[in-house]
Amino acid sequence: MIAIGLEGSANKLGVGLILHPDDGFLPKDTAKHHRAWVVNLVKRALKEARVSVNDVDCICYTKGPGMGAPLQSVAVAARMLSLLWGKELVGVNHCVGPPVALLLQFSDQAADIEMGRYITGAPNPIVLYVSGGNTQVIAYSSQRYRIFGETLDIAVGNCLDRFARTLHISNDPAPGYNIEQLAKKGKKLIDLPYAGVTGGLLDLPSFNKYFPSINPLDPLIKNDPVAQSQRSSNQGITVAAYNLGCFLGAILTIFIGNPLGRRKTIFTGCITMSIGALLQCTAYDLPHFIVGRIVTGIGNGINTSTVPTWQSETAKSHDRGKLIMIEGALITGGITFSYWINYGFAWIGDQEVAWRFPLAFQITFAVIIFLSILNLPESPRWLVMQNRNEEAIDILEALNEKPRDDPTITAEFEAIQATVQEMSKGTYRSLFRMSEYREFHRVALAYVVQMYQQISGINLITYYAPQLYSQIGLVGSHLPKLLAACNGTEYFLASFIPIYIIEKVGRRPLMLFGAAGMSISMAVLAGANYRLTHLDDSRAGIAQAVFLFVFNTFFAIGWLGMTWLYPAEIVPLRIRAPTNALSTSANWIFNFMVVMITPVAFDSIGYKTYVIFAVINAFIFPTVYLFFPETRYRSLEEMDSIFKKSTNVFNAVTISIKEPYRYDKNGQLKPEYLEDAIRRKSTADHILPAMEHDSDTTPEPKD
Repeated sequence: MIAIGLEGSANKLGVGLILHPDDGFLPKDTAKHHRAWVVNLVKRALKEARVSVNDVDCICYTKGPGMGAPLQSVAVAARMLSLLWGKELVGVNHCVGPPVALLLQFSDQAADIEMGRYITGAPNPIVLYVSGGNTQVIAYSSQRYRIFGETLDIAVGNCLDRFARTLHISNDPAPGYNIEQLAKKGKKLIDLPYAGVTGGLLDLPSFNKYFPSINPLDPLIKNDPVAQSQRSSNQGITVAAYNLGCFLGAILTIFIGNPLGRRKTIFTGCITMSIGALLQCTAYDLPHFIVGRIVTGIGNGINTSTVPTWQSETAKSHDRGKLIMIEGALITGGITFSYWINYGFAWIGDQEVAWRFPLAFQITFAVIIFLSILNLPESPRWLVMQNRNEEAIDILEALNEKPRDDPTITAEFEAIQATVQEMSKGTYRSLFRMSEYREFHRVALAYVVQMYQQISGINLITYYAPQLYSQIGLVGSHLPKLLAACNGTEYFLASFIPIYIIEKVGRRPLMLFGAAGMSISMAVLAGANYRLTHLDDSRAGIAQAVFLFVFNTFFAIGWLGMTWLYPAEIVPLRIRAPTNALSTSANWIFNFMVVMITPVAFDSIGYKTYVIFAVINAFIFPTVYLFFPETRYRSLEEMDSIFKKSTNVFNAVTISIKEPYRYDKNGQLKPEYLEDAIRRKSTADHILPAMEHDSDTTPEPKD
């Protein structure tokens, strides 16, 4: 049926066509629909609930408010069932019934029996009920629900229906519901900023129950900006306490790394991390929790300062890059794992296990490392430094799978021994001096490469992914956590790429490629964010979401594992442990800085935050090209020779390119160097027996 309507009730005249059935509901047709379906639906409801007619105690029906014809059709059906089955008939107010049902259902799940009070913090919740047929204001007061206001017509609800029809919003399941879903995608939403293990727990009700002073979104302080600011600061300090602990752990390694050795230092880090995780998961107040985070960070700082050094000192030159890139992939694997754990436990966020288990689960990985390292060798270079030469040769023999009299073993041992002897006078002050080995030059490169990783902007995404997706309009009850987990998964997969190309391409090309790609990605993000926030361009939101993934890919290829590999490759043995510790401290302190400054930057300058990171990455490109020498296929001793030949900060790159390689692509000593090693071994074989004979025939001194 098509009708043309003429409206002239006031000072305006309107004419319009009503095209049934797509535009609105006709009361008579709605009533006809209800009469046709009510019997079948009653039978279906009883069948699915496995309930017989005898089990039913009463029959409830909607008595109003609403459209008269459909209400009458349902009332007639309910009356007939009441007469046929002999059941009591109960009329229900259409507005009061649903809110009361929701509140009663919610009371089984929380201490507060009122949904409104739980969500808003109000002691007496008020419900504004807007439907297509009626509007009421319902409030809870004096232990009962009361109607405090009610419209005399259907104007408000009808407005929602007409608004939906004007914008061609579907009626399925309801116009008002679809409008609400679209409203949830608004850009002016605020979501919790932090991601990761602890960051993903900050919005859990059970977590905020114990630590309310770090929840700036608490409805109880929504009108108190001073309290919100204080809680935001508390939250930032609490989350960043872990990074501060990592910084302290890295500094501590400067003093304990060489005395303890690589394996014992890692033992210490694992035990410290386990203690910290235990303190966190058993915390009942904020100081207790913060102390746990700092202790966990100290343990992680110790490990991240030591493991790359230990790997570089035990791996062959052609495998060293690949192995530490695997370490980088495992870092992203841990981040991804934490994202998915947070997403899974978010569904039971009202229970304590939702936040205590993820924090306790950290102990599992510390225990795995602790047990694994029991069967792994100490660094042969550290053993030589401790004058434990026989043990060092045994480990070199095992690592190379060759007998100790093999020329390769001899050449590698003599190179290590010569380096240790030349650097034996090294002290902590050696980190800052410029002798012929250019220690400070190398320490500065190690420090800067770690700093570059953090100021590239990676933690803009790692820590703030949910907030960024909320800005784009991708929101929902758990959607930010899901998107962060998907982002982390892509990050993890991208981190496998450098494992296969690091030794083929080299360190410098990957760092240059990563810096260029990250700069371009940040520039695109800046432009997209500007169009999204200033021009309301929804397509820009899609571009922003895509380039958050693209940035992660460039970072994973060029800078994720590189900052753990490169410092360990360029510094001399005697100061390698303290230098790696110092460079790692740069990683964590600049991590701390980015985490604390980024939310302030977004609030103050918006899209220009991306511009700053784009410029920083553009600056990284030429500095890497000019100052960072290539280390591919170089033994650690070869890098000592390269820096010894350089005379300033500029020519180290040139020398690293021109200097002949001692080892081939398979890590085997080249023939010209192998022949020299054989000659030295032959000389040693002639000298040692003579020395032993002389010692045997030397007369004993007389008294």
